[in-house]
Order: sequence, then structure tokens, then C-alpha cells
Amino acid sequence: MRDGVPEDLLDQADVVFHLISTTKPGNRDVRKEFETNVIPTIGLLEACAVRGIRLVYFSSGGTVYGIPKYIPLDEGHETEPISAYGIQKLSIEKCIEYYGRMNGLDYSILRIANPYGRFQDPESQQGVIAVFMAHALAGEKIEIWGDGSSVRDYVYVDDVMDACCRLLEYHGDCHTFNIGSGTGHSLQQIVRMIEEDLGRAVDIRYLPSRRQDVPSNVLDCRLAGRELGWHPATELAEGIHRMHEMWESKRQ
Repeated sequence: MRDGVPEDLLDQADVVFHLISTTKPGNRDVRKEFETNVIPTIGLLEACAVRGIRLVYFSSGGTVYGIPKYIPLDEGHETEPISAYGIQKLSIEKCIEYYGRMNGLDYSILRIANPYGRFQDPESQQGVIAVFMAHALAGEKIEIWGDGSSVRDYVYVDDVMDACCRLLEYHGDCHTFNIGSGTGHSLQQIVRMIEEDLGRAVDIRYLPSRRQDVPSNVLDCRLAGRELGWHPATELAEGIHRMHEMWESKRQ
């Protein structure tokens, strides 16, 4: 065990996908972000580097870029996160790059847009679409921070997994890829899509906007298309419908 990493689990591994994060994007505690995410990840990096294991890190495409200078955001856009969550994500990216340079760690970084889809836990309170859908199905008010005009990029979980599978076969020179839909939707549009899928209106409660939220974030995923042959295949309305169908089947 090193910094919380049970190293014997790595002895037979060729590739490690690092998906774990213990906090949510709205968290404002920088100390907690580093104690619970950055420091444990350093232990994992050391263990992978020693064993020659490839590491694939799920970063956050939205939060590491900060306030966009242009849309869509490509991988060359400056990284100036304005949230504690984004700061820890970018810090981990920098640590990974350091271990790659100094210790020969073989790595890839996937900057994932807002993922959603089947098997997502409606009680997790994580992910806008999942939270909105869960409240709508329960007949509860959907809470929106701000006026609902903020725009985000959403990517279906099956498309994320397709990118991961393609990455396993990739041996090129690029290390960092945006993975998203390349299309932005406002929170108001998400609500309307959920209403259309449910066939009824939902109640909305508007809350004050948060300082850590950027007004818009849409990813340019053309690099993944060129290097990995990857393209998102699931339209947002279809993905929301699939999620709704699975949740309904579990309730019956």
C-alpha cells in the first residue's frame, strides 16, 4: 500500500484507467481537493512508472480550460481553471506529464466533457442530466444555478467507452485528447429535452449563479477524430431517451 494505492492490484495490469475523483465540480475547498485527489494520484503514478504500466487519466475538459477565449475549445487553448475542482484536475495533469518526462511513464489524458448515460445512478447527485432527470421523474423541482443560459458539452457514456477502446490501440505522439460531442446545449435546452421525453412539463427553481461556473464550454474533438478515428455517435436527445428507458425499467 502506498498513499492509499493497493499496489498488488497493479502487478498483472498493463493499463490503468484513472477515473476516480472524490469531490464534485461545485466544491470550493482547495485543500480537500489536493488531499483527497492529487496526493493519492501521485502514489498511483509512482507505482505505474515503476511497473511500466500505461496510465490513462480521465481529466475534465470543462474545468481545466476556465473561461473560454474561443469556442469550441481545442487542446491548445490555455488552461486557466477558475474552480478548485479544475485546479486539482489540471494539477494532476501536470504531475502526470512530470512523471512521463522524468520517470518514463507512458500516459494519455482524456479531457472528458460532461458524461451521462445508462447505468448512471439517479441518486448520486452527480451530472446535470442525471440530476435533472431524477428530479423530474420524482415530481420534484429541478434546481438551476443562474438563469439557465450557461452552455455545456455532453457526451454519452458509450461514446466515451469507444474512445477508450480506440486509445488502447493508439501508439502515436499525442498525449491529450478532448472527448465530447462538439455541440453545446444550455441548461434550459436540457430541461426541454427531458420534458419532451417525459411528455410533460417540469417545475424549475432558479438559484443564484455560482462564481466557479463558466458561461460556456464546448470541446473541439477533431484531434481525437484524426488520431484515434473517433467521433461521437449519440445525439443528446437519443442519449436522454436511453437513460430514461433504463431507469423506468428498473422501477418496474
